[in-house]
Amino acid sequence: MNEGQGLCPASAGRAGRFLWDDDAMEHPTSPTELYAQAMKLSVGERAALAVLLLESLEPDADDGVDAAWREEIERRIYELDQGTVTPVAWEQVRARLHGAA
Repeated sequence: MNEGQGLCPASAGRAGRFLWDDDAMEHPTSPTELYAQAMKLSVGERAALAVLLLESLEPDADDGVDAAWREEIERRIYELDQGTVTPVAWEQVRARLHGAA
């Protein structure tokens, strides 16, 4: 973030909607203070912020991996839509994993 700019949510299309404004208040100095400010955002804005923060942890992520996952997800959705696979409820999967099935 450039000096002199307030942090704004990913959906900054709303004019003037900032977590803090340099003229209005002091910047949070700890993760706890930043969290408190972020909790004032809507659910969608917090989700967008979370994505940005997670992506910042892996700045050199391989774009090929993202594309491969996108294709896999699309394939699975297609199979579900076509009825060629049967979904399994999480409760059943969990029971199998814990040896109860």
